Amino acid sequence: MENDIRRKLLGLLTIPSKDSSYYDSWLKQADFIEFLEENAKEDHVIIYASAGYDSVTACPTSLFLYSILVPEADVSSPDVDDLLKWSINRETAWSMWEQGQDVQIESSLKDNHSRSLSQGEHLLFTRSFEGVRELNYYMEIKQKFSHICGIHHMPERKAWCRLDRHGNIEDVVREVEIPSSGECRYRGRIILFNRDVLEAYAALNGMVLVRVFDFDRFCNYGNPDWKEEAKKSNNDQNIFYGEDPGNSSYTRGVQIIPTTISKKEAVKRIYGDFNEGERQQEKFIVARDFENKEREKISYEDGMHFETAFFRPEVLSKYKADLEKYDFEENYINCRGSWHLEFYDINEAGQVYAFLKHLSYLPHEEQLHWKQFNENPKAQIPRHVIKAVLYGESSSY
Repeated sequence: MENDIRRKLLGLLTIPSKDSSYYDSWLKQADFIEFLEENAKEDHVIIYASAGYDSVTACPTSLFLYSILVPEADVSSPDVDDLLKWSINRETAWSMWEQGQDVQIESSLKDNHSRSLSQGEHLLFTRSFEGVRELNYYMEIKQKFSHICGIHHMPERKAWCRLDRHGNIEDVVREVEIPSSGECRYRGRIILFNRDVLEAYAALNGMVLVRVFDFDRFCNYGNPDWKEEAKKSNNDQNIFYGEDPGNSSYTRGVQIIPTTISKKEAVKRIYGDFNEGERQQEKFIVARDFENKEREKISYEDGMHFETAFFRPEVLSKYKADLEKYDFEENYINCRGSWHLEFYDINEAGQVYAFLKHLSYLPHEEQLHWKQFNENPKAQIPRHVIKAVLYGESSSY
């Protein structure tokens, strides 16, 4: 994913030979508009991109892309003339101003020249700490987004991450560098957001994503020939822009990416919420009448909550092998807070057994793991265990 995005952006920045058949279409920047359309539908959406071509070639081709969330009502009937006036300071999200005896702190978007974007909110901020080399240029994610979506910065991964429903670390926001070359210290930086999580957050806030962009293609084959009036264009992808395809060219505009899910669906995406009817339940071999050796495969919804399934001891191996991920206790398994098995035990025959009720709360993939070790019971379980489960007489069994 990272290499693909990096490759596409470098392709956009690279200047072809003027003798190339591709040169004229390159100047018209149709490939850039197509790039915006495609990325808006991908799993990882570019929220920020700042890139310039290698300065050694004296070809100052450059791209700036920045995204904010805007109340849906403010852009549902886009005022194109107003939107194209955008002027966003990516480094100063908040400012203080004095008027008489009054002092106020407000978002820098209030001073934005576009009225349509003035009620928006930043998703990320570029920061620099002058004189401190390692903090010369770094990113911060909006805390509201971080807290609601449960993400944390992991510098070693160059990402902001959360635990998925299986307890694995998942990148939600990813930082990608365009590598340095020649005399340039760096060519650029890209910030990618997981589309599903971002759309869920936008839906919860009644907002849509708006990307502003400015892409200049200069060349060293002649002087720029800017026209006085830029042509205003739009298409069915909610991209509005001014362009000037002269000897050199620019495309400056906005892209509105709509939010397509409800708040209820947004909650499910962020928190993995599901109800009884949506829970997938696997069927396991159980013993309904141990003395008569009656066996059948049932799920929790088919039986009673003390129905018991039996497993080969190897079912526990993967938990024992990864104690960083699993809190593996004598009768309890916890997976980094994402799921837990409330109770299991071992019978006299060395089999692991667990109640269907508890197995039913595991993620479906985890149930499948247990199912592959499921087998007929070889020994009964102690009566005091069933009694404890039925009547709640003990939490430790």
